Amino acid sequence: MGTYLIIGGIVFLLYALGMKTTVWTELGSVHNIGLLNERQNYVIISSLMILIGVILNITALNKAKKITRIPSDNATEDFEAKKCIFCGEIIKSVAKVCRYCGKDQPSENIEAIMDIDPEPAPSNNYAVKIEVLDDPKKIYLIAKEFYKDVGVSFVKAKEFLSTGTTVNFQDKSEALKFIEKYQGMGCKVYMVT
Repeated sequence: MGTYLIIGGIVFLLYALGMKTTVWTELGSVHNIGLLNERQNYVIISSLMILIGVILNITALNKAKKITRIPSDNATEDFEAKKCIFCGEIIKSVAKVCRYCGKDQPSENIEAIMDIDPEPAPSNNYAVKIEVLDDPKKIYLIAKEFYKDVGVSFVKAKEFLSTGTTVNFQDKSEALKFIEKYQGMGCKVYMVT
């Protein structure tokens, strides 16, 4: 918004400065007070537009800096950052709850917890293979459910669905429910032996 005001103000100012303020009379060219006043008003209005645009841009930059900066309790202490696995926002690595979406963060690496691996699972697990999906709309719609069921970020879920993946289950009934659910959504899902 601020940039548009600045551009509009500059265009308006150039128009005002290019205005002709003289008129021809029997005695020659003379300055018209009415046109001079009109030019002055245009210059004032365009200057205000530019000033307001600059102020809006400065406040937008300050807000952007506040959003990307990770607040710390001590000004000299730096925190490591991580992305929330649910909403993707940047949060402190020690955060237990995301301040944006309010969801609990796992205390360990989520890939280690979920045991998601492109290779088949060991013999004591039940591995379910999801074939590659090539329709972007279908990937998006299925990823909305997949990330909740598997416990990965939405972005990671879309990546898994577009490349194909294997999900490991400890319980055969859970694996069968998973297969049934995603076959119902039109996925090619099957148990890996």
